[in-house]
Amino acid sequence: MEKGMIFRPGKETEELLWKKSTKGSPGVSIQDFLTIRENDAVTVRYVKIEPGGRIIPHSHDVWEVFYLLEGKGEAEMGERKEICSRGACFVAPPGVRHSLKNTEREPILLFCVFTPPLAE
Repeated sequence: MEKGMIFRPGKETEELLWKKSTKGSPGVSIQDFLTIRENDAVTVRYVKIEPGGRIIPHSHDVWEVFYLLEGKGEAEMGERKEICSRGACFVAPPGVRHSLKNTEREPILLFCVFTPPLAE
C-alpha cells in the first residue's frame, strides 16, 4: 500500500466481497476496505443493515467512528437511544456499548473506521 488507494462506488468497491456478520448480528453484511492485514493503524469498512436487521449491542477495545450514509434506524450509544438518519456520525470510545437497528424498508449503509485496527 505504499502508493495509496482510491475506492470508487461502482468501480473498486464492486470488487470487494460482502461478508455476513460473524458476531450474530442478523441482516448485517460487511465490506472491508482496509484491515490489520494491510496496516497497523485502522480498519475501514462499509456495514450494511438490511430492513429489520440489527447490529447487536456490543463494545470494542478500540475506537470506532461510523457515519450513516443511507437509511434510518434506532441507535444506542451507552445510555442514549434515539432515531438517527443519513448524516449522523457516531463515536464509540473503547468499552462503550452501542447498537443500531434498521427500522425502515430500505437498507442502512454505514462507513466505519476503527483505530487501532480490529483483530482478525
